[in-house]
Amino acid sequence: MRIKHLLGMGLLMLGMAQAWAAPIEYTAGSAHQGNVQGNDMDWRCNGGSCKATGSSDGSDADMKACQSLAKQVGPLGYFKSNAGTDWSPSKNSNRMALCNSAVAFK
Repeated sequence: MRIKHLLGMGLLMLGMAQAWAAPIEYTAGSAHQGNVQGNDMDWRCNGGSCKATGSSDGSDADMKACQSLAKQVGPLGYFKSNAGTDWSPSKNSNRMALCNSAVAFK
């Protein structure tokens, strides 16, 4: 019985840690000027980069955010996050190409 309680407490604490995780900050290279919305994120673009904050982490969430932005502003030069995502033509070029392929499906 005690093991079940400890296991339950551990799972509860894991869930709470994920719920309180810091937001993910994204930066993408784009010449777009102005604000756009995509993938439930508000992007602020200043003619050199676009920045937004999201709550999801992981490769799938990153790709959705990247493709959503690329559909609106055109191909991106890079896509990065404070959670470790780093895509560009020279780093993880296959992921960057997949992100920019969304431009064709506007």
